[in-house]
Order: sequence, then C-alpha cells, then structure tokens
Amino acid sequence: MGNADYSGREKRISQRHPFSAEVTIQQLDSNRQPVGEAIAAVTRDISTGGASLISPTFVSAAFLIVEIAHPTGTKKRLLMEVSRSRPFRKYFETGGKFVTEL
Repeated sequence: MGNADYSGREKRISQRHPFSAEVTIQQLDSNRQPVGEAIAAVTRDISTGGASLISPTFVSAAFLIVEIAHPTGTKKRLLMEVSRSRPFRKYFETGGKFVTEL
C-alpha cells in the first residue's frame, strides 16, 4: 500500500514497514478515559514509533489504546497519540505515534 502520493516532509523517526494485522482500538477522551465501544481495525504499516491503522469508523479522539496480539498469544496494549484521521477509500485511516506501553 505505502504512501506514494504523500509529498510532504517525512516526520517519522523510525522506518515504517508494511504490516497487516488485526488490532482493537479504543478511543479515549481528554481525561484518557475510554469513549464508546472498542473498534476492530487493521494495521497498514507499523514502526517502533507508531502505526497507520485502517478502520470502519472515523477516529476523532486525540489518543487511542491499540491492542495487538503477539504470535506467542500475549497481547500488547499501547497508548497512541493520533496525528491524523482521514477518509481512505470506504474506510478511515488513522496514524499516530506510540506514547507508551500500557
């Protein structure tokens, strides 16, 4: 998929890798409390610093909890600061940087 149509300055510190995995995302309010139901999403690409996610729902929150299953069966929960959320075909793309592991 990549981002061949992007012509702005590269802001990423870590190299991104195309990677498709099912994740669960939870939007957080300004107090970082969960808002609404968790949403199923898919990663578009990922790096040690952040990820691009595709979901059926527009993300309006400034922060998300991203839960991803590890092949060993454990789950990682990461706090992500949202830097963009925009339409992507018939879905929505949300990108951001990982703040901390929860």
